[in-house]
Amino acid sequence: MFDFNVFNSEKAAEEGAVLHLAHPTTGENVYIDGDKKKKPCEIILMGTDCDVYLSYQQKKLNERSRKKNGAVNEVDFKKSIRESADVYAKMTKGWNNIWHDGKELEFSYKNAVMLYMTYKEIRVQVAQFIDEKENFIKG
Repeated sequence: MFDFNVFNSEKAAEEGAVLHLAHPTTGENVYIDGDKKKKPCEIILMGTDCDVYLSYQQKKLNERSRKKNGAVNEVDFKKSIRESADVYAKMTKGWNNIWHDGKELEFSYKNAVMLYMTYKEIRVQVAQFIDEKENFIKG
């Protein structure tokens, strides 16, 4: 019998999935212990069908609809990065083996924002990962 739970993308997105960080040029999975491959660098993320992301999208839509007289606002690139880092941090449920400045980084919202603001390549991988439904829906 077909399992209709595959259509419950909101539940799957809220439960989260594990992103194994990849080297930005080789594409190989990254391990903090190198070739031993026992300590993967992982981030546990919610998908784009989660409440956090949907609320963020609604906020952006509301901001656009408030613009008057067809005025076009220029994109503030730094603000855009901050907003992305903020929403990704809110979508981050935890991590394993994430380091910064030579020491293991304790998981927190504040540290997640810093991680995503500091490391563009991690931010890019997070964006790509959360957007793929197949990372969250199994079966």
